[in-house]
Amino acid sequence: MLNRNISLCVSIFILCVVSIFAYLKLITRFIRTIPFYDYIGHFILFGLLGLAAHYAFNRKRVPVFSRNVPIGVTLAIVYACIDESIQFFTNGRSYELSDLFFSVSGIIVFTAVASILRDV
Repeated sequence: MLNRNISLCVSIFILCVVSIFAYLKLITRFIRTIPFYDYIGHFILFGLLGLAAHYAFNRKRVPVFSRNVPIGVTLAIVYACIDESIQFFTNGRSYELSDLFFSVSGIIVFTAVASILRDV
């Protein structure tokens, strides 16, 4: 349990550092030369966050509208929505549905792949 919580804290810390670098426009020029770096970054970083949160909550699910929804994945998706929505109110940043799409896609894909590999 402790390792799961540590991995979640490390993931959140890395995500916060990357977010701060993005808000302050400190992303290096090298990263900007990679095609679609923004979408790839959203996909990978939020995918790792969703996966860490899923395991930190021990893959626990709660019933919502007659469906069992994983808590960690849901919290990661809510965080992605809040993070992208804040950009709407921040000067120099813009709200983009494509960023939100890749963030949520990363969370779902990373968690799904981990679940499939776990069952193999």
